[in-house]
Amino acid sequence: MVIDDYFSEVFNVSPVPTVLVQVDSPQFTIIDANSAFAALCGKPRGDLLQQSFLNGFSDLVTGDEAAIRESLEKTIRKKAAAKTRLQEMAAHTESRCFELVSTPILNKNQTIKYILCTLQNADCSESHTVSHTKFTRITDLEHLERIVLELNSQNNVSKTVLTRYIEGLERIFPGMQCSVLKVNNGYINNWASVSLPKAFENSIDNIPIGEHAGSCGTAAFLKKQVIVSDIATDIRWAQCKHLALQHNLLACWSTPVINAQGEVMATLAMYYQTVRKPDEDELKAIDRTAAILKIILENRQNSELLKETSFLMKQGQELAHFGNWAWDIKTNEVTWSDELFEIYGVDRNTFKATYEGYLELLHADDRQRVSGYITKILKDHRDVGFEERIVRPDGSIRHLKSWGRLLLDEHGKPAKMIGACLDITESKKIQEKLLASETRLRNLVDAQTNYVIRMDLTGNYTYANKKYIADFSRFFNKEDFTGVNALLTILPHHHQRVIETVNNCVANPNTVYEVELDKIKDDGIRATLWHFIGLTTPDGKPSEIQCIGLDISDKKEAENERAKKVLELAESEKRYSDLFHSSPQPMWVYDLDTYMFLDVNTAAIKQYGYSREEFLSMDVLAIRPPEERQKMLDAIGLSKKQQSGIFYHGVYVHRKKSGELIHVDIQTNPLPYKGRNASVVLATNITERLNYIRAIEKQNARLQEIGWIQSHVVRAPLARIMGLIDILKNCRGTDINQDELLQHILVSALEMDTIIKDIVSRAEQIELYTSDEQA
Repeated sequence: MVIDDYFSEVFNVSPVPTVLVQVDSPQFTIIDANSAFAALCGKPRGDLLQQSFLNGFSDLVTGDEAAIRESLEKTIRKKAAAKTRLQEMAAHTESRCFELVSTPILNKNQTIKYILCTLQNADCSESHTVSHTKFTRITDLEHLERIVLELNSQNNVSKTVLTRYIEGLERIFPGMQCSVLKVNNGYINNWASVSLPKAFENSIDNIPIGEHAGSCGTAAFLKKQVIVSDIATDIRWAQCKHLALQHNLLACWSTPVINAQGEVMATLAMYYQTVRKPDEDELKAIDRTAAILKIILENRQNSELLKETSFLMKQGQELAHFGNWAWDIKTNEVTWSDELFEIYGVDRNTFKATYEGYLELLHADDRQRVSGYITKILKDHRDVGFEERIVRPDGSIRHLKSWGRLLLDEHGKPAKMIGACLDITESKKIQEKLLASETRLRNLVDAQTNYVIRMDLTGNYTYANKKYIADFSRFFNKEDFTGVNALLTILPHHHQRVIETVNNCVANPNTVYEVELDKIKDDGIRATLWHFIGLTTPDGKPSEIQCIGLDISDKKEAENERAKKVLELAESEKRYSDLFHSSPQPMWVYDLDTYMFLDVNTAAIKQYGYSREEFLSMDVLAIRPPEERQKMLDAIGLSKKQQSGIFYHGVYVHRKKSGELIHVDIQTNPLPYKGRNASVVLATNITERLNYIRAIEKQNARLQEIGWIQSHVVRAPLARIMGLIDILKNCRGTDINQDELLQHILVSALEMDTIIKDIVSRAEQIELYTSDEQA
């Protein structure tokens, strides 16, 4: 084989008879032939090599060989694929008709190295001889369709694509004047035309459809083709024939373009200035054109819906809590979701959502910057994402992450802007920690562009979008893949998977088949996820395979990383949950707005006597006696004003389920809990400690009483004794009766002894009791 082994494998297994010839006119020597071609000729492959391509057909072709030579010469002149119809060919006992497709294979310097010739089945029901004019018309139609579909794939506005299509049709069918009318809410409106008089276009604009509303109005109403060969006499034109006849429009053939839901999107009208009916070729061209229009209009219709839906769904998948909005630019009407009203802190019944009203709610420092983003998207039509701050009516500031996308009308003008907002106030710190990873993932997603290709039923490309061409053009040394086999870019171990998927699409058209394939790119082997679907002709026959693919190699890596982070987060949350529930100190979490218990640990359940279910059905006021509740409400109000990380401390009286009152030392800290404004509480029972303090205080009072007795009652007898002793000491030799003095001393001593015994008795009665022990 003269080319690489990989292409050789694809070349040999192809079911389409194919040969590779040299550019050595007029010989066109065969340098390789695949098995399908050898089987067609009934010869070994070796016998075909080095023969003239024309001689190789000498015992097969019954028609003019000049047409084959002219097709090959045309390929050389134009460096483009050329087709020619081969008259009946006989392969043994089987008779068939073929179409010869000659495709140039170019060198890097854009000169033709070889010509790839394929024989494709053709319809033999027609005459053996196909006129040059008829064949040229078919070729021109195919060329026109490729151009129009390419324009459509480049997101040109609908009118531009339709106008280009109509211009081409009128060149192919001289004398034909075409138009496409949009059907909307039971009326037909001008959409695209080239040669029809403007006055006539205006006169039929916005006409209601009906059973006798001209060719187009009737076709739209009946949802079937309407052929009017003579406008002047046809009853379907009775009410409006003067509109056409005054411009010498005498015949009109109209075909409705119906989408998959059975709705008429448009009508294709073909006018002639002569009374006439369409011939067989024209009927086929009409059906073919209507089918292409269906593809263009339905894909465009679905594409716009898909873009809007995909954008909102993408945000919804990434965000757990967000609001969305839509702005009708022409009417300045803005619609907000219920969640967005909540985020902005405004009442939907009193707040009128407008663009100006939105700007008023922006933080003054952000207003100019955000206005610049809006101006930019209106100018360059590119999606925008940014952070902004808003000021709620109550003065609070919220941080938002916002996205916007511009939608254009059929004329390419801005019509509507849609977007979404995420309140990131509480998660700002977390987002900053994940910024590097999140930015990388977002850039990866934003940079993704799907591959879109179409193949004929033999596996040859009929269309490829720019992303696909950019990534795989090196395999073909050209940007036009038409006619090249799609298996070239797929690793051999997946060839059979592709063939089976294509067969399924042919057997079950309009059914999506998902398949993952390994494709070769400059940076190595990439995993790609593809959706295959079989497309059909208007009569339901399989015609092409459409494939939409996405490189998922980076996505798989990102998913693995995200799963790892989710697992780490789950483990972290479990650790904190275990600390909370296993703590020996009673703890609970409650809602600062509703006061309801949100969570409670085992220690709190034991201390208060309520079950977990009972706690979660109660509010925090239920464990307080009535006289303590206002004190609790005041504390909650203070807690709401505090920022996360600031503790509140206080002593309160609580009531157990049994009715017992206990004193608790409360420490609280506000925190977000499952999207709620909440607070965590640590409750320490200090009842026993307070009882001991009261007992000590009572003991001290008794001791003070004893001290008073000591300082006053004991002093009197002691003073008498001391005085009597002094008299005995200083009055010796006098006539004082000492026995009487000693008797007085004895009486005083006995009195003091009685007092001391009373003090000792009182001291012995002092014991430390708590309130519980006294009870």
